[in-house]
Amino acid sequence: MAAGATINSLADETVEQVLRSLVLDHYDVLNFGYTCSRFNAVARSGEIWRLKLFERHVIIHIVEVR
Repeated sequence: MAAGATINSLADETVEQVLRSLVLDHYDVLNFGYTCSRFNAVARSGEIWRLKLFERHVIIHIVEVR
């Protein structure tokens, strides 16, 4: 990537991969989607939300079991 490149120069698929990261929780994805209409469309991906809700469910279940 050239110097001075920004997140806006990334393909939507790349942005979606970043949003799927385990480091980001569902609040991060939601807030990212508020930044602009393009990112809102990317952040609304059903696959991202399916993954984030699954992660949240698994984490809550693990905490409850302990």
